[in-house]
Parts: sequence; C-alpha cells; structure tokens
Amino acid sequence: MADRPLPLTASHSHLFRGARLSVERSSVGLPLEPCAVRVAFSDGVEVPAELLAAGDDALLLSVPSYRTSAGNTLDAALWPIASVDDSDADLIILRLGHRIV
Repeated sequence: MADRPLPLTASHSHLFRGARLSVERSSVGLPLEPCAVRVAFSDGVEVPAELLAAGDDALLLSVPSYRTSAGNTLDAALWPIASVDDSDADLIILRLGHRIV
C-alpha cells in the first residue's frame, strides 16, 4: 500500500451502479492495485475507503458508512470496479458495478 491514500473523486454525493470515480493520472500507475483510498464526494464529504483484491486482477471498493452533507446516513458497502478507463490524458475513471453488500 502507498504511504498516502489514493485520492478518488466521486461524481455524486453517494455511490451507485454506474457511478464514476476519477483519479489524476499522475497519482497512480496502472494496473491499479489494492490500496487505501480517500473518496471525495461531490457534496464535499470525504471518507477513507479501500481498494481490495478480488482475484483474477479484479478490484472491490470497500466504503464505510458515512453521512452526506444533507444529513443522510449511508450504510457501509462493497462495490466491484466494473471498468477502468484510461483514455483521458489527465484522469483515470473507475466505474462501479452492482453493489455486493
């Protein structure tokens, strides 16, 4: 694991199937590996999380329960990384699959 959590920026204030998380290309190498991450949601809330190995080079995003800036509490969840798009010159985009738990 890296010394500092990998900074991921979420496209919304919560996660769902199809949600996008971005990371600056300069912050990470490919292929992605299990590590600590920090998810910054669009409403300004940030939470520590983890990218976990799921076998066969698959990754899961483990996010603890957290409260949105509007006060909604969201349960802890485990999300598969459905795709990693590295076609942008500046960003790597991770897209989430169906929530596991």
